[in-house]
Amino acid sequence: MSSITKDRPLNVVIVGGSISGLTAALMLKRNGHNVTIIEAAAEDLEHQAAGVATGPPLKVFFDRFDKSAQPLSLPCSGILHIDQRDQPTNHMKFNISMNSWDALYYRLRWNFDGLRRSHDPSEPPAPIISQHEGRVAYHKGRRFNDLEIDHDIVTVHFVDRQGKSSKLSGDFLIGADGSNSAVRHRMLGQIDPERKYAGYILWRGVVKESEVSDHVRELFEGHFTFLVLWRQYMIWSVKLQS
Repeated sequence: MSSITKDRPLNVVIVGGSISGLTAALMLKRNGHNVTIIEAAAEDLEHQAAGVATGPPLKVFFDRFDKSAQPLSLPCSGILHIDQRDQPTNHMKFNISMNSWDALYYRLRWNFDGLRRSHDPSEPPAPIISQHEGRVAYHKGRRFNDLEIDHDIVTVHFVDRQGKSSKLSGDFLIGADGSNSAVRHRMLGQIDPERKYAGYILWRGVVKESEVSDHVRELFEGHFTFLVLWRQYMIWSVKLQS
């Protein structure tokens, strides 16, 4: 496959349209390369996770590549441990930010291909595409099947929801299709040990800020709050509405 240079725009195929795939895609688009994302899910991704803690590198990324000028994260001073009487027991201080998975996904999609989550007039309009940016496409419901490499061209084979096979060629292929990556398996073989259920269950939920007491709001604002119990623990965080 080709080397990434600024001499000419490259055609890049990315398998996987979640956070990692969109992050790579947005950087390539802003640098003038043409990007096509192939995503197996038939619908726009959402509700993949609840709160997400992020560090300074994410802020650097969005400061550089996000055109929305809209807030994305809430500052966080670290982790606050409390006991069963809601009393603080330990405060581990470090600089992170609080986000939600949905907020990150939709902000990346808005910057990449102009997707808006709703027709709410408070949402920013689709971003203006610079003449120096590459062309983009986001294809849903297409599952990676195989690939071929012929000199400097890589051809990706995929199957849609109706079982129809198609292919797409480009200069580069990026496998961003998760921990069970079909691209990695095709290139390197089965290198991961068999995954087994670890024996835990995760429950998560979201409560509107207006529905909690002042005491609870003060306890949770500005940090991740942990309550550690016997063989279980609870985590609370505040997140922007996504």
